[in-house]
Amino acid sequence: MEGLRGIDAHELSDDRLRRLRGPAQPATGASGQAGEVRTFDVPYAELQTDLDQDALPAFSFITPNTVDDMHDGPDPAAIQAGDLWLQNELPKILNSAAYQSGTTAVFVTFDEGKGGSVGEDCATNTTDESCHVVTIAISPSTPPGTVSARRFNHYSLLKTTMRLLGIRGHLGKSRSAHNMRRRFKL
Repeated sequence: MEGLRGIDAHELSDDRLRRLRGPAQPATGASGQAGEVRTFDVPYAELQTDLDQDALPAFSFITPNTVDDMHDGPDPAAIQAGDLWLQNELPKILNSAAYQSGTTAVFVTFDEGKGGSVGEDCATNTTDESCHVVTIAISPSTPPGTVSARRFNHYSLLKTTMRLLGIRGHLGKSRSAHNMRRRFKL
């Protein structure tokens, strides 16, 4: 998370870093050892060094802090803050050797749409507006302005990410989700 300085976001009193409904924070890593996940949790500020050294990990999840994440919906100030964050941060990635070499894809996505109900099943729901979210796929192989009429969801992004990483199998409802690779030439 942007602004995180190597400590758990739950321990911070800074309201900008409060945990809303961000990515899951597993208690253990792949081997089941407690604390293992923190080993791979690095401060956002280290991204620039990794970009400069062309030393990106195979997968990175970046989320802006709550000032810059546009989570306050149609509030113009929230949208402006998020736009400014993207304007400042995306070029760092898109101008990097890793991205330019064609081995990096960037997905900008939102966790929810407008309104909707609580607890909806967006894997199968095609009518609830909260299941309609913007996702932008950016890669050297994706032609600018590419759009798809196919309905994708968060499980589609999970399935696509797993395939890009060479991971076989499926997690949860990604089994029935559409893969985005062909549509976006990934």
